[in-house]
Amino acid sequence: IGDGHYALQGVKDTLVENYGVNPEVGREEECKMGGGDHRDKCICACVALNWESQSLEPFDTHNERFKNSNLIQFLAASSDAPVYFTTPSVITAPRKENPEEEASVNYIDGGLGANCPAVQGIDVAKERWKGRDIDLIIAIGAGKDCNPPELPKNGGDWLKRLCTMVTDGDNVWSRFVLPLLEVDDACKHTEKQRIQPRIPIAKFKADSIKVIEMCQIAEAWLSSSAGFLEVTEAAGKIIAKSLKLEV
Repeated sequence: IGDGHYALQGVKDTLVENYGVNPEVGREEECKMGGGDHRDKCICACVALNWESQSLEPFDTHNERFKNSNLIQFLAASSDAPVYFTTPSVITAPRKENPEEEASVNYIDGGLGANCPAVQGIDVAKERWKGRDIDLIIAIGAGKDCNPPELPKNGGDWLKRLCTMVTDGDNVWSRFVLPLLEVDDACKHTEKQRIQPRIPIAKFKADSIKVIEMCQIAEAWLSSSAGFLEVTEAAGKIIAKSLKLEV
């Protein structure tokens, strides 16, 4: 748990730097979510928690409701982790029940309940490609500690451990995603796999900025036999599905 608060503006500045610059004119411009024909195109989406309704909401690039909305505000909201940031993100967008009107709503990090957002991804796919089966789902985790957790020694340690358990993407995958795939008509023949690097992430604080060291550890896992097998299996499924083969 962070012992201080951070300015969300730093996150927004990084997002603008990476996604909000128009390379043709070399200046920052508002980056729109998009919209338009979605039948043969890729969909990019993120998830945030609506604080008023206490429900998880996906925001995707081919939803007509958001096509003129600023991409940065959605990405910032999905990264707005409680405790680390002082205030919720405010998203201003057309109302779902009345798109002609706009509303400003508080959102926080979608990792609270959707650290593995496969369920929300399934909902988006079913909405955008109505009546079509979902052939393949691959969930990629951000990493899980390869060592068993130590028994917490005090209240602070227990709070950290409980937060980790609540946001455990593997738990979401096994307890919610897999049972859903068994009963959902669109997913009865879906191939599925979760890739979760087993790495010593406990050595890093949740707000660590040792990015290079983290990448080196992840690369070492990818080079290991376990990492190679997981990634190769997933790549094989993608290729097979893209070639319309039975697997």
